[in-house]
Amino acid sequence: MSTIEEVEDGFEEPFELSDDEVDRLVEDLQLEDENARAVLREAVPPGSLPALPRAELAAACVRIREGIRTGTWPYDIVGQAAEFGSAPPEDDVELWLLSAGALISCEGDPDLDPEEQATLLSLEHADWLGAVGGLVRHGIGASAAPEDLARYIDECPEVDAPPLDLDDRLLVETAFEILLPSWEATDAVDANRCLTALGAWGLPRALARAWGGDLEPDDR
Repeated sequence: MSTIEEVEDGFEEPFELSDDEVDRLVEDLQLEDENARAVLREAVPPGSLPALPRAELAAACVRIREGIRTGTWPYDIVGQAAEFGSAPPEDDVELWLLSAGALISCEGDPDLDPEEQATLLSLEHADWLGAVGGLVRHGIGASAAPEDLARYIDECPEVDAPPLDLDDRLLVETAFEILLPSWEATDAVDANRCLTALGAWGLPRALARAWGGDLEPDDR
């Protein structure tokens, strides 16, 4: 049996799910990821993305490995979230995709303030789809500032939802503020928070990987 915390009247009360209920919940989440990947492929078809900038990838991966080895922020957070341990992937593409998507999937337990981690986890598929899809469609050099990422969500034609209200917009912008150092560390965005060629090639692929699959059968 698995225990879930249920909040009621300000108190957290544990309740149990059967193994079958847990399996169904996992299946529902996997289906949600699969559907989101399909929409992502339509929003930013792999053929519309720039070619992999191999020199930039190699340079970024040198910095990622060194940052993880030395425990330098925010590489330490990236490594923890991606569950690299002491042995990051040897393959540069694999390392980069998992690093750029580390705080999207949060497979591990990064050393973040619990409130910060909860804010990141509050982002839904539609938020990621709108932000990443909009950023990449605006092209290399586009702003990845939190307020612009929130605007891309509102503008995204694939997101069938009303515009973010004030509270939701604040939450989304805060979440992206927490995320952006990891994108800067992986060179997905530059020091001015603008999309790089590596980010344009890789962020949709990193998002698809965080959702349990690939943007296309062969991303290389």
